[in-house]
Amino acid sequence: MVHGYAASQGFFFKNFDFLANCFKVIAIDQLGWGGSSRPDFTCKSTEETEAWFIDSFEEWIKATNLSNFILLGHSFGGYVAAKYALKVIAFNCLNATMGDAGFSSGSEEKYESVNRFRETWKGLILRRLWESNFIPQNIIRGLGPWGPDLVRKYTGASASEWKVPSTFIYGTEDWMDYQGAQAACKQMKVPSEVIRVPKAGHFVFLENRDGFHSAVLYACRRFLSSHPHNEPFPEGLISA
Repeated sequence: MVHGYAASQGFFFKNFDFLANCFKVIAIDQLGWGGSSRPDFTCKSTEETEAWFIDSFEEWIKATNLSNFILLGHSFGGYVAAKYALKVIAFNCLNATMGDAGFSSGSEEKYESVNRFRETWKGLILRRLWESNFIPQNIIRGLGPWGPDLVRKYTGASASEWKVPSTFIYGTEDWMDYQGAQAACKQMKVPSEVIRVPKAGHFVFLENRDGFHSAVLYACRRFLSSHPHNEPFPEGLISA
C-alpha cells in the first residue's frame, strides 16, 4: 500500500484489519513523509523527480525480495505505482490505484513551471518547510476549493506500454477525473478496468471503506477466486 502526497501509511488505518483477512498487508511511508527519512531533494527536472521516488521504491522492493504482490496506491502513490507498473516485467503484479494522479489533465510545461518555482524565494521557503517535516497537505487544505485545481494542473501520464493488469478505483465525488483512467484503459494491452465507489471523494478508502473494500476484493478476484470470470460485480459499485 502506497500513500498519497504529504500523507503516510497511517491514512489506511480503517482498512488494515479488513484487508489482513485476505492478504499479507505491507504499507510503506514514501521518502520525506511519515516515518521515512528526509533526504536532500536536489532534483531539477520532472524525470529526476520521478526517479527520486520510483527508484527508491524499486530498491525497497528488491531489498525485501518481493516478487508476487498486489500494488495498491492512492493519488500520488497511484502515480508512483503507475510509473513502476511501466517498468515491471517479471513480477506477477496487479496494480490497483485510487484517485490516481497519473491520469488527470496536465502537461510537461506545467511540470517545468513547478521546477522554475522551486528556484524562487517562495520555492526556497517551501523547501525549508519540507526539510523541517512540515506537511504540505496543510497548504492544499487551506486553499479550500482552489486546492484540488492547483494539484490537478500538474498531473499527466501515458499507459500505452502498461505491463501489468490494473484496476482504477475512484469515488464518485473524487475531484480527480476518472475519465482519464478510462482513456488510459483503451490504450492498454493488458486487462484493465475502472470502478467507481458511491458516497466517496478522493479519500475513498476513508469515506466509504465498505465500498472500497468491495472494489479491492473484486479487483483482486483473479488471486482470490478459483473462477474469477464468474465473480459477480459488487452491488452498489459502478463499472466505468
